[in-house]
Amino acid sequence: MEFYRPQWLWGLLLVAVPVWIHFFGIRTRKAKVIPSLLWLLKVNPSQRSKSRLKDIIVLLLRILTIVFVVLSLASPRSSLSTKLLQVDNYPAKWNERNTWMPKLLENLDDGFYQLYDRQGTYYGTHEKAAVRTVVEKMAFTNAPVERVTGALLLSYGFDNSLQPPAWIPLRQTKLNLPIEKEVNPLGEQTFKWKVLGELTLQKNNRLVDSRSDSTYSISLDETANGQLVDLTISHDSIHEDNHFSWRPTPHSRRLILSNNVPLPINEFITLEDSVVQYSSDLAINYEIFNTVVLLGFDFIPPSLEGYAGKLVQFSNGNQYNYGGTSIPELSHPFFVNFFIGPSLQNAWPEVSSYNDLGEDQEPLLRLNGVVVASLKDRVYRQGFMPKDWAHPFYRAINQWSLGSRTRIEYVPFLGSDFYESNVLLDGVDVIENPESEYSQGFTVNLYNEKLYLLLALLCALIALIFVKI
Repeated sequence: MEFYRPQWLWGLLLVAVPVWIHFFGIRTRKAKVIPSLLWLLKVNPSQRSKSRLKDIIVLLLRILTIVFVVLSLASPRSSLSTKLLQVDNYPAKWNERNTWMPKLLENLDDGFYQLYDRQGTYYGTHEKAAVRTVVEKMAFTNAPVERVTGALLLSYGFDNSLQPPAWIPLRQTKLNLPIEKEVNPLGEQTFKWKVLGELTLQKNNRLVDSRSDSTYSISLDETANGQLVDLTISHDSIHEDNHFSWRPTPHSRRLILSNNVPLPINEFITLEDSVVQYSSDLAINYEIFNTVVLLGFDFIPPSLEGYAGKLVQFSNGNQYNYGGTSIPELSHPFFVNFFIGPSLQNAWPEVSSYNDLGEDQEPLLRLNGVVVASLKDRVYRQGFMPKDWAHPFYRAINQWSLGSRTRIEYVPFLGSDFYESNVLLDGVDVIENPESEYSQGFTVNLYNEKLYLLLALLCALIALIFVKI
């Protein structure tokens, strides 16, 4: 016989306590015998034998009470009776699992279960009563499901990857609508959805905005300065993919990649930057940097293909050898956010030689009608090397490249509810009402810990009766 909590078996040593009390314990005082009065006492051998038999029966009952209690606490189990159970912790309605998961768990047979999550991660072997506690601590994941062979799957039935055998709750199909997210080059984020919905914005767990709308914008300043920002949009039935959180991150790491040009130390480059001289055989993990700055590059190195961070490129500018003063595209939001009252009369960066970046970019600076600087999404390109790195324009570019010290956390759109098609799959059972704990009956077998508790109670009652007789 195997036990789920074998450490309790040490409690069997307590059997020695009633045995010691029976043979060596303190006995009741006997009356002092006076020899001259012995003829008044009537000794009944039969009564003495009955008393000893009663003491032995009480001792055995006490021993059995201790043994049965210890066996119940140790939870006997059979390795053959342990079943496989997989819980589908998909994000849809997972935060509200207490409204539908207990219905599925209560229909399970009593016994022990090897518990797995959606990805096939093993959570140990637990008795039925403890499974719910483990499930409550599971975090959701939208990773692909990895089915455990022979395991029963408990699922909400939202995802289209449901595979039998599985149990899903009886429910209505839920509406789930997408939220469009746009980010301009300055980091302002705009959220749009099709129907009117309630939204709330919290900063450091304090409510700062609540309204009904179909669009909402958050500027870079609102998510800066290490604030905890939470945006919740309630416009459909699935809430897990309607929540957006901004959390502080460590200082932005920036890589300065130089292609044999003078370095603007203390003007553009800070002491916290990593500076590397470029070569064709250079091997760097660019993903550990939030921003990569290319100095003296007329091309973007192939190793940066697919880089997800900010990219700043300063070209040598050998295409045109005549210069002048650049003209800003003041309609670009960069100037609104980084300058106070920018004007064409301001002294903008001077150009000596430059490259034409083309009109397919979002122009930031022009010279003779040619785009010489552009800012689009997370990429800033400049077709010439700066003459004065201390110019306010380059201080603004420097500030933009360092960026926000926050990261956004959210669940991608979960798609439509596939409940109606899942209920039609063979091997998928819809659980309507949970069975009562008492309707399952009392199973009499050697692996039922309740049986041992009942036997312990019975032995204790019988022992009490014998003592009182």
